[in-house]
Amino acid sequence: MRKLKHLPPECWPKADHDAFDAAYRPGDIFDEDRGPGAHHSEGWRRMIRTTWRRWLGFLTNHYSADLMNPPAERITPGTGAGWRGSRHALLAAAIRRTASSG
Repeated sequence: MRKLKHLPPECWPKADHDAFDAAYRPGDIFDEDRGPGAHHSEGWRRMIRTTWRRWLGFLTNHYSADLMNPPAERITPGTGAGWRGSRHALLAAAIRRTASSG
């Protein structure tokens, strides 16, 4: 079975949806419940969601039990090192493909 690189939003834990809702909650700059990312453009939000989907896909494939933890507790030295290693491996594979096709 093929491993997913991205975890579709409909498969995200509820805590992740809640975190994104809170981060992008609209409001006036002086509103206390305004999200810290309320000022971000839709393009920026899309980029952040895409990266988060990849992070959740990585966790699903390598640290699935961590998805039960709150989002901030999933980022540990071990998961961070694994994530960096996976990103490096993808980049190296893309470079090899590009070099061999040219």
